[in-house]
Amino acid sequence: MDVILYDGTLKKGDKIVVGTLDEPLVTNTKAIFLPNPLAEIRVEKKFKSVDQVTAATGVKISAPGLEEVIAGSPVYAARDEEGIEEMKNLVKSELEEIQIETGETGAFVKADTLGSLEALVRLLTEEGIAVRKAEVGAISKKDITEVGALKEESPENAVIFSFNVKLLPGVDKDVYDFGIKIFEGGVVYSLIDDYKEWEKEEIERRKENALKDRTLPGKAKFMKGMIFRQNKPAVVGLEVLGGSLTPKCELMNQEGITIGTIKEMQKEGDTVQKATMGDQVSVSIDGASVGKNIFEGDEFYVKMAPSEAREMREKLADILTGFDIAILEETEKISRKK
Repeated sequence: MDVILYDGTLKKGDKIVVGTLDEPLVTNTKAIFLPNPLAEIRVEKKFKSVDQVTAATGVKISAPGLEEVIAGSPVYAARDEEGIEEMKNLVKSELEEIQIETGETGAFVKADTLGSLEALVRLLTEEGIAVRKAEVGAISKKDITEVGALKEESPENAVIFSFNVKLLPGVDKDVYDFGIKIFEGGVVYSLIDDYKEWEKEEIERRKENALKDRTLPGKAKFMKGMIFRQNKPAVVGLEVLGGSLTPKCELMNQEGITIGTIKEMQKEGDTVQKATMGDQVSVSIDGASVGKNIFEGDEFYVKMAPSEAREMREKLADILTGFDIAILEETEKISRKK
């Protein structure tokens, strides 16, 4: 264990008290090692065994049970039983001062030290990314199982932020089996940027899956001076005001009356299978007749039953845009007129 001794003296054989995820660990100092003068303790390979050291210096300590220690936790030396209890209380108190607030839902966070864990959770919270669990240490099978249980209910939270920690041996198979997304690295802002990019892609993917084979909301306006054929079928210019239009979807007017079915669409001379907000397209509409049931300046909606529009608006609100939801509300209201 690497330690910075900044006060007092540490001797070989001293009992030390150090923080773990559970109760503070009390153990015996078996050996103390000093790095070469001016050497960096984290990269130095040659050390000198000593019987004692005084502040301030960086040393390596060998003692039983150190594999359970939390990196970044305080270390105290005690030379009698009364001192041990006092030191245990000090360690507990200092660890409790590091407040890492988590919620009932959110991502999992793993980091190499308490300090980096605290900083990462704070930055994630500031970015609006909820955190459910935050711990020091490598990613374990238990972590993957817990995150995997969230995936179906809350896929955007079924992720792990891994700051300077690795997977325990064999855990990579569980990551693959559960399909867990892990954002790993040693730069906090890169982790956050990577998550945000993934979140956008994930929302689009979920939206595509959720809306697959569904009638999608859409609203369009019959542009003035854009009549190419009166009827059988009517061919007119439409501007998409929101949502989308696709071939085979039925259109209704603002009174909830069906005016026809889109047969084909063209944009800039090319046939297209979808037109979205802002597109201006030439549309052939079976059943429509200019001057009879459609007129220049009319606004049309993709036809939906009121219950269908309401269900989509309520169940898919987290993946629909604000424009989509507004159009669904209008569609539901207009559909009830008929």
